[in-house]
Amino acid sequence: MIWKFETVGSISGQIVSTLRNKILCGEYKIGEQFPTVRSLASDFAVNPNIIQKSLSVLEQEGLLICKTTVGRFVTDDKTILEKAREEYKKSFIEAVLNKSAQLGIDKNTLIKYINESEVLK
Repeated sequence: MIWKFETVGSISGQIVSTLRNKILCGEYKIGEQFPTVRSLASDFAVNPNIIQKSLSVLEQEGLLICKTTVGRFVTDDKTILEKAREEYKKSFIEAVLNKSAQLGIDKNTLIKYINESEVLK
């Protein structure tokens, strides 16, 4: 599958965000070996150097662990994963609130829309 990147933001940043989301949502399981740089470069249709840079960010965040000569693995540290999930949730909610404010939607109206939404029922 060829990925379509947004025109805003760096490609590396978008890849980091996509892979972080997949880790935090459990698409990549705790302790599971992560795909190789070449595999991800092929999937995203980008230069392997961009993938390497993206994976380095995820390693710095503690979401990936590099085991020399074996590859990268999703961390098995549940504390790191839970903290990252909480930060991700807060960031998502802040984005929704900011976008609502830009559209002139007040808090009560937003809550009403959420309560009426069929998606969450």
